[in-house]
Amino acid sequence: YSDVSAVLVAVGFRKLVTGHDDGSLRVWDVVSGDDAVALSAHENAVSCLCEISTVSLRPGRVARRSSRRDETASTDTLLLSGGFDGRLVTWRVRDGNEPPERKRAWRAHDGEILAVAPAEGKENGVSFLFASCGNDGMVKLWKGADEALCAWRAHGEPVTCLASLGGGGKLVTGSEDGTARVWDADAAAAAAEGKKKFGSGDASPASDSGRVRRAYRWRSRHA
Repeated sequence: YSDVSAVLVAVGFRKLVTGHDDGSLRVWDVVSGDDAVALSAHENAVSCLCEISTVSLRPGRVARRSSRRDETASTDTLLLSGGFDGRLVTWRVRDGNEPPERKRAWRAHDGEILAVAPAEGKENGVSFLFASCGNDGMVKLWKGADEALCAWRAHGEPVTCLASLGGGGKLVTGSEDGTARVWDADAAAAAAEGKKKFGSGDASPASDSGRVRRAYRWRSRHA
């Protein structure tokens, strides 16, 4: 096996997923101990992995005394991988020994993708599913596969990591510039939707200093 460059304990699938520097993914069944399923995922090293949940509406039964067909919500959990090739790939992981199904792949950043994270936000009526960042200094919010909601330059240097603040519509980013920043992703999403509908407004949360909630700077003291 090539060097492991990313790892994820996929709770929704009850599997362990490893990304490798040859661009492959391996899915391990931690319950049965079966050998890993190897997949060709990226043209370069796999840099990051996460799980995302998508909600789809499916037709239900036609109610009595009515011609209207009800819709039922179904939640699907997908695996998301990012790579140094600048691409994001979504995968549907199946039960048992069935190999994961590759759903969509698209170029998401100009340069290496360094981190992805689930980042659900719905407070302003605009939903998004996950966020990505890279060595281009950009952060992007995604409504779905290959469907970017908005993007902004978060740092002057590569954005090496990001995380969601527990469903509150906030994102934390860290960068090689020595800062960590907290962003109002809900505000950015709402501004992006307004700009799309009305042709005005700025989708960047950095355009209004009030939307950058707090910034921290420290000097690393590692040997």
